[in-house]
Amino acid sequence: MPVALQHLTVWQWLEPPVLGVTMALVSLFALTVHGPWARRFPDADGISRRQFFLFVLGLGVLYLAFGGPLDILGDGYLFSAHMTQHLLEAFVAAPLLLLGTPAWLVRPVYQWPVGGAVLRVVTRPLAGMALFMVVMGLTIWPPFYTLMEVNPWVHFAYHAALLMAALASWWPLLSPLPELPRQHPGMQMLYITLSGLPMLGLFAPLALDTSPYYSYYAHTPRLFGLTQVADQQLGAVIMLAGAHIPATMAFLGAFAQWVRREKVGVIDPPPERPRPGYATGVVPASDRPASDAAAG
Repeated sequence: MPVALQHLTVWQWLEPPVLGVTMALVSLFALTVHGPWARRFPDADGISRRQFFLFVLGLGVLYLAFGGPLDILGDGYLFSAHMTQHLLEAFVAAPLLLLGTPAWLVRPVYQWPVGGAVLRVVTRPLAGMALFMVVMGLTIWPPFYTLMEVNPWVHFAYHAALLMAALASWWPLLSPLPELPRQHPGMQMLYITLSGLPMLGLFAPLALDTSPYYSYYAHTPRLFGLTQVADQQLGAVIMLAGAHIPATMAFLGAFAQWVRREKVGVIDPPPERPRPGYATGVVPASDRPASDAAAG
C-alpha cells in the first residue's frame, strides 16, 4: 500500500457514516414498498422482486461511489478516482434507481403542482440533456473543482445536483411514470446519439491536455506512479469510455424494443404522401365529384 495511505484503518476505509446512511435508505425503501408505509400511497400496488433488487443495487452503487476506498482516493489523491465516482453515480446508479422505482411511488410528486411542473420541464429530452451537461461541465472548471474539494457542503450539494440531473437525463429512456412516458424507441436512439456528443466536447480536450489542469492536485500526494497529467488524462478517458458503455447498452436495448414492437404488429404508420396530382394542385378525375368530372 502507498505510504500516503498507510495511516488509514479498515474502519476508515469503510466510511461508517456513508454505510449507515445507505443502510437507512435501504430500510426506508423496504418499509415504503413492502411495509405498512405503503398504505399512505392511494394507488400502491406493490413492487416486483426485480424492481426491488434494482433499486437496492442502485443504492449499493452509490455507496461504492461515495463510501470507502474510492471516495478516499477521489477526495484527497486522484482525479481519476473522482471521475469514477461521477461515472458510477450518473451512468450506473441513476438508471438503476429509475428502473427500480414503481410508478405509484413517484406519482405523488407529479401530482403536487410544484413537483409536477418541475418534472414536466426537466424530463423533456433536450432540457434533461442540457441540465446534465451543465452540471457535469462544472467539473472541468478548475476554480469550482477546487471549491468543491475544499468545502464539504459544496461537494455534497454538487453530487446531489449531479444525481438529480442524471435522473432527468435518463428519464426519456427509463421513465417509471406513464404520465411522463418514455420516448419512442427510435427517438430514444436519436437522443442517445445526440447526448454523447457534448461529453466528447467536455472531456476530449482534457484527455489530450499535456499540462496540469487542476491546481488542487498539484499539492496532493501522488499514488501508483501516476503523474498529475497522467491522472487527469486517465480520469477523462474513464468518463468518455465509461459513459458510452451504458449509452451503447441503452441504444441496443431501444433498437431491440423497436424490433419487438414491429414483430407483434405495433408499427408506426408512415407519414401520408400526396397522391398523384395533389402535389401540383391537379386533382385526378377519379377523385373529383361526379358533377365536376362530367364537366371536365
